[in-house]
This record gives sequence, structure tokens and C-alpha cells, in this order.
Amino acid sequence: MRARLRSSPYQYLLSRRVERAKTMLRDPSVPIAAIAVACGFTSQSHLNAVFKRLTNVTPGRYRKG
Repeated sequence: MRARLRSSPYQYLLSRRVERAKTMLRDPSVPIAAIAVACGFTSQSHLNAVFKRLTNVTPGRYRKG
């Protein structure tokens, strides 16, 4: 499976969660902590770390544009 996806199943899952978070970040009325929980992250800091690692920006900066 790893060869087909070019990443581990867990890394694939994290990338899908980040993509969902990107969509949710378009709504400024939803707190980033709520987005983290809705996307399956254990905390806002977990979302921040993974989001920054995969996109090179934090969720807050991504939201600002």
C-alpha cells in the first residue's frame, strides 16, 4: 500500500485532514481549535504542527491569506 500511495497510511490520513482543515479555515467564524477537533486532530497544537509541516504556514496565517 505504501508504494501505491507514496506515503504511509497515517501520512495519507494526515494530509486528508489538513485538506479538510483548509476548507474549514475559509470560514473565519469557526475557531481553529474547533476545526482541529472536527478534522480529527488531538488538539489545536497538533493541527498547527502537522499543518505547518505539510504547507509551510500555520493555520492562522493560512486563514489570513
